[in-house]
Amino acid sequence: EKWSYTKAGAHFKIPLGTLSFHVLKLLNANIGYPTALACEEERYLVDLIVTLQDWGQLFTHNDVWNYTQEYVEIMNLQSRFAGGAPTRDWYQEFLKRWKTELEIMFSSSLENVRVQGATSNIIDGWFKVLHAVLKKLNLLEKPQSIFNMDKSGFNEEAGRQFVVVKRGTKYANQKQGSCGKDFTTVILTISANGVCLPPYIIYKSLRLYSQWCPKNLIKGTVYNGTKSGWTDEHCLFDYLQNLFIPNTKSLPKPLLLIFDGHYSHLSIKAVRLAIQNGIHLLCLPSHSTHLLQPLDVYTLKYVKQQWKQLLWERNTTTSKSMEKTDCVRLFSKLYEYALIPGHCSTAFAKTGIFPYDSRAIKNDTIIKNTLSTIVGTPEQYAHILSNKLHTSSCLNVQTMVPRNTLVRSNSAPDLFIGKFLTGFLNSCFILVIIDHSISTTTSQLELNPTGSGDDIENDAQKVHTNY
Repeated sequence: EKWSYTKAGAHFKIPLGTLSFHVLKLLNANIGYPTALACEEERYLVDLIVTLQDWGQLFTHNDVWNYTQEYVEIMNLQSRFAGGAPTRDWYQEFLKRWKTELEIMFSSSLENVRVQGATSNIIDGWFKVLHAVLKKLNLLEKPQSIFNMDKSGFNEEAGRQFVVVKRGTKYANQKQGSCGKDFTTVILTISANGVCLPPYIIYKSLRLYSQWCPKNLIKGTVYNGTKSGWTDEHCLFDYLQNLFIPNTKSLPKPLLLIFDGHYSHLSIKAVRLAIQNGIHLLCLPSHSTHLLQPLDVYTLKYVKQQWKQLLWERNTTTSKSMEKTDCVRLFSKLYEYALIPGHCSTAFAKTGIFPYDSRAIKNDTIIKNTLSTIVGTPEQYAHILSNKLHTSSCLNVQTMVPRNTLVRSNSAPDLFIGKFLTGFLNSCFILVIIDHSISTTTSQLELNPTGSGDDIENDAQKVHTNY
């Protein structure tokens, strides 16, 4: 049905002038003063931020200013800014202009070893091994036979919560029975079909007293004690012998038990016991449990949230210090609120274990395998930034330098903006983005379509000489 301007304007309450301007496309989207950097120049900065994020390097506010200042100096664009450098106002407007591609968020802490253990090659290798094991054991359709175990510490600190107080209150203090430094280690075991086995509780003590080990709270609970309060080389054997094997004896063999292969878990006795009872032990890659371990990824999040809530409720009713039996009593309530079938089975789906899915891990949580140096033409680099060209078409040179730096060879004129591209077509272009974590120097050479192999080798040698 065709509507007239008058009918459409009246129906949607739009002025006729505004409606006609939109229909006839007479609006000018470029109203206002021109920006200090042209669109294609800002596009380079956006691509730089996105590319370095893929390589594991995040940009703070100061990093954006510093890289922009460096870019402005290299391109000799100081005259476009009142003070010769980008300002805070420019930075804020820059983020507004590119809000569809960039946003501000809090970074999350991740140890360097976890970053190195969460690369795409390691994740892909894990899923290949996992599929081979599931296929060999014929467990691709048997969720009741796939288990994950992990240890976690539970302290007595209830944490902080949002509370409602009268206006003007400076401190909102909540009483608690103890200092909150004591902790108890618990080994939890869940299966892909949503079953949670009884806990394996480890006290920080070389002796166990009967009053610490109540039998009627969580049926099948096993207690142990170590000097540090954490697991040691004897705990896995005791865990298998006294908890896992008795609670899974009715299941058909083989069984798959996935866990992080820390040195404090494995022992010869434990491996032999597992083999004798048809249990296949599968170790997760080092420092990757935050992505691949079901308990870490999903279940423990709800467990810890509910644990703090239980501690908070206890502190509001009593000021007594928490005894070990009190800890077990509170932990038993987690089986009612947090360790439920939905939280257990979903964890395996989130990590791609069951149902098996090698694409379950989100790409933005995986650190890509970085190339420290890209050598090629500006056109090739532009394609790389837009993911339209494989990096194998360029020369890769890895170099050790203390910080990420933009480096230009003597043979390269100004950087890769459209109006300067003409001067590059017959010259070698080198952009070096140094990754400080690289400790060896390697090289891989392919001929540049716009220059000879000797020219590229000479330019690459200049980069090594400079550093």
